[in-house]
Amino acid sequence: MTDQIRTRQKPGEGPTAGPCPVCGEARERPDAPAPFCSERCRLVDLGRWLKGDYVISRDLKDADLDQSD
Repeated sequence: MTDQIRTRQKPGEGPTAGPCPVCGEARERPDAPAPFCSERCRLVDLGRWLKGDYVISRDLKDADLDQSD
C-alpha cells in the first residue's frame, strides 16, 4: 500500500470540481477563481450574498464557529 500525500491547492489550481455555480459552465482557464469559471461569475455570486439572496437556513451553533483545524 502506498502513502498518498495530500496538499492544499491554491485557488485556480487542480482539476475542475464541477460546473460553475453561477452559470453552469466548466472552468476551462487554470487561473479562474475556483469554483467559478471567471471573475465575472465570482462577482455575481458576491453580489447575491450582499443583496441577501443567499441565507443560512438554521441558527448557528458554537460548534459551527470552531476553527481549530
